[in-house]
Amino acid sequence: MISRSSLAKSAQQAVRRSCSVQSLQRRGFAAAAATGAFETTDVSGLKVASRDAHGPTTKLAIVAKAGTRYQPLPGLTVGLEEFAFKACLPATT
Repeated sequence: MISRSSLAKSAQQAVRRSCSVQSLQRRGFAAAAATGAFETTDVSGLKVASRDAHGPTTKLAIVAKAGTRYQPLPGLTVGLEEFAFKACLPATT
């Protein structure tokens, strides 16, 4: 026959195990992930896609149909290279 103290002890252990499992499975205070949807607009003939990341920093990507496939003569590619790599200050470490 099983004594009352052993039943109580095993019941307490079962409750502790279930509580510890629930605490591991519970999510913290993190926000839900963004849907990844972009807002597209047309600004002065340029197509712009933007997304608000709700953070203190920003990212900028310039995407253009440029290069030898689209422009046989130097044009937009050279301009972007001059702007991006030669017009900015050198990075400090």
